Amino acid sequence: MGKGKEVDFNTVRILELCRDVELHGAEIYRYFSEIFADDPVISNLWFKTCQEELNHAQQFVMAINMRKENIVQSVKIDFYSAQNMLKVIQSIYDSVRKNRPTILDALRSAIKLEEKLANMHMHAISEFTDQGLKAMFKALMNADKEHVETLRDAYTRLLKAKV
Repeated sequence: MGKGKEVDFNTVRILELCRDVELHGAEIYRYFSEIFADDPVISNLWFKTCQEELNHAQQFVMAINMRKENIVQSVKIDFYSAQNMLKVIQSIYDSVRKNRPTILDALRSAIKLEEKLANMHMHAISEFTDQGLKAMFKALMNADKEHVETLRDAYTRLLKAKV
């Protein structure tokens, strides 16, 4: 292992929880893509969002592997917060599967969820031994802001179309 240090399994577990949050988010968006398949534009938006969440999950897998090699030194988010976010997203998934949302409700929920996820991303990884990797993760996490704006734009367009 890099630099002969012991692996902090609590940090690894936190990163695994963050990965799982992303995977559950992807499942929500995949489901939305299916249930709103009658609107190709909206369905494609959900599909793209699903793919982005899968990409975020892969970023956390990379962080897990880097932590095991002591490239990621620590995380800011605590175990309880990561575990709580996973419970929240699992609850959202269960809820939308039991009670199919309207497209506007789905978009509104996704915007709130993405805002929470962006906050989690910004606080998840704090210390890297390699500044290039730190910059890469910051750039990847800044994509979340665009993600939220895309969902907001779709919500606004649909809301105006309903009026």
